[in-house]
Amino acid sequence: MSEPSQPEVKKARTEILYGTENAVGRGIEFMANVQKRMDITFDSHGPSIVVEIPAYWNGYLDIIRRGASIRVVTEITQANVRYCKQIAKIAQVRHLNGMIGGIAMNEKEYMATTTLEEAKPLTQVIYSNVDDVVRQGECLFESLWDNAIPSEDRIREIEEGAEPERTKIIYGSDRIRIWTAEFFSKTKETLDSCMDANTPEILFENEDLRGAYLLLRDRGIRLRCITEITQDNLSYCKQLMRIADVRHLDRLKGTFGIADKKKYAASGIAHHNGITTRLIVSSIRPFVEIQQFSFQALWEKATVAEQRIRQIEEGWEPEYIKTVDNRDEVLHTALEIIEKAQEEIRLIFSTPNAFRRQDQEGGTRHLLAAAREHNLSIRILIPFEKGMEEEVEGSIRQLSSTLGNSQKVEPDLAIRYLEPAWRTSISLVIADTKFALAIESKDDTKTTVSEAIGLATLSNSKATVSSYISMFESLWMQSEIHEKLKARSKMQQEFINIAAHELRSPIQPILGLSDILYHKTENNEQRELVGIIMRNARRLQKLAENILDITKIEGQMLKLYKQEFDLKDLVADALRDFKNSQGYKEKEGKVQLFFQRENGNEDNNDSIIVEADKEKIRQVIRNLLNNAFEFTKEGTVTVRVAKAQNPGGKNDNGDDDIFAAVSIRDTGVGIAPEVLPVMFEKFVSLSERGTGLGLFISKGIVEAHQGKIWGENNSEEKKEGATFTFTLPLKDRVLSS
Repeated sequence: MSEPSQPEVKKARTEILYGTENAVGRGIEFMANVQKRMDITFDSHGPSIVVEIPAYWNGYLDIIRRGASIRVVTEITQANVRYCKQIAKIAQVRHLNGMIGGIAMNEKEYMATTTLEEAKPLTQVIYSNVDDVVRQGECLFESLWDNAIPSEDRIREIEEGAEPERTKIIYGSDRIRIWTAEFFSKTKETLDSCMDANTPEILFENEDLRGAYLLLRDRGIRLRCITEITQDNLSYCKQLMRIADVRHLDRLKGTFGIADKKKYAASGIAHHNGITTRLIVSSIRPFVEIQQFSFQALWEKATVAEQRIRQIEEGWEPEYIKTVDNRDEVLHTALEIIEKAQEEIRLIFSTPNAFRRQDQEGGTRHLLAAAREHNLSIRILIPFEKGMEEEVEGSIRQLSSTLGNSQKVEPDLAIRYLEPAWRTSISLVIADTKFALAIESKDDTKTTVSEAIGLATLSNSKATVSSYISMFESLWMQSEIHEKLKARSKMQQEFINIAAHELRSPIQPILGLSDILYHKTENNEQRELVGIIMRNARRLQKLAENILDITKIEGQMLKLYKQEFDLKDLVADALRDFKNSQGYKEKEGKVQLFFQRENGNEDNNDSIIVEADKEKIRQVIRNLLNNAFEFTKEGTVTVRVAKAQNPGGKNDNGDDDIFAAVSIRDTGVGIAPEVLPVMFEKFVSLSERGTGLGLFISKGIVEAHQGKIWGENNSEEKKEGATFTFTLPLKDRVLSS
């Protein structure tokens, strides 16, 4: 048998096709080129077009016959459900609300349309086989695919009238009372509830709610309830125990219930004889599952109601939280609960110094000895500091060797490090699930533990200890996730770096050959198309360079090739270059560009000498000019270079410290309030064409020169626009007379 013919290799192009014949013809050709998979999205009109237009339906069937697959994202409605069911027989279909128009990708081609009409063929399509366009389409499709729901779920909602997963808020006591009674009546198997101390009274004092709750028991519904049983609500809790399985937990706040593990409702803190005025209701499955898990965790930690009632009626001493204000007693208590531990000790040190102090005073030695003696598991969290890991491991090794073989077993010891941004003034010692000691740090600069610590709280309360354990486990997990994220971030940076380098390689020949083609082509229409290729290749080249710059800035690998030069000359050169750019030419005649030297005098020839990377500073100026022209439709952009004094600043010799300042002021729309606080972060941009990388890169370059950069709206005399300023250290930083 002969080998199947390969698709014809076509020249990269992007074009718009008009007319039904052209649009449908290109669509048929597009489907014929599918080798492994076609991904496609369309709005609610799309399914009828696919099924009712033979050319399209036959194209789909042909793809499947060739062994390829199809993935579809569309909006499934009552009107198009029959078409969607037919498509689902041959393709993977998902539903997403609000779809408009459509896009499609095969391995090497991209198509899009903005308008679809019921059961009518397309009349206009955008087509491209440019690799970057196809990849961008694939990225968009994957995002839509990930956010869409399976067609079976949506079809079931439509055909069976199933309630869609949603979250809503119900307002008003009367509406909430009616909804709650209906919520009870629709419960089929289980109802799990958490109630604060006031809710049992509200439940039994309200006739409608009491009746609906009693009906749950009569219908055989399994009822479980966690509440705070107090002297005040004891009689109501006893009534509740006749209906439900009840447990006690101290200091419960708010009320929530979960019906049949499918529906969740929650309110705020209840007041005596009053129903809450706001209720949150959700049937979103993952959220309800999390709340069900939380209820189960609370249920397992709660006290059986009978035991709590005996505590109240017989005057048992409840679980305690004690304040320890004697520093020597704090240290004694810490050692005592370590000695009492039977299974595990969890430790959190507030600072690296907190670990060092106790280590110097024998705390680590005592801990390791107790761990070996009682076969304990020990987990320790320490805030990260450079060199901390080696310091801790060295101390542990030294102590382990001095303890020798006199102890029974090697301790099960694990140490992790918290992010540097994590700050707290509390150190924690948790023994098993029984005791928790929280120790306040008063002065971290002190060298001894007794001088550094303040008050401490000791508790054997299950709720308190479990809260501390939850916090510890959360931080423990975060530290593990942080390590994984650092490794992943490093891999991502390496990948981005490689990708950007690989991306740059083909761009230069594209630009070079496009330029040759442009000058050899005399046909104006073809010249326009080649011009589009050149403009977009330059944009791609700039993007690749930006990605590389970001990688270097974030990896602190930005290399500066410094030289002495006159900043005024550099700015003047940069302005001349900018006047030849596309950004300037698009606004020429509408936006005027002015260069204002020091003291507003364009003829001032006093030099402003800096020692910096000339090309990097030129890049900053170009980025700021691009921004100014992008957001200024009409008006002026004024660039000023000057020496300025650092307010209150002195150099090493005690003289007034000065720096070079470059400001770019425009009369455009200004900086949006929501952008102002974050404008120097990555991907922050309100521009339709921008990537949001220019200001981030500019900030990295300026700060690498020990300079500063900022932006602000022009406020004087209510003028519009914004001013961006950056500073650089002068070669001679003394303000001359």
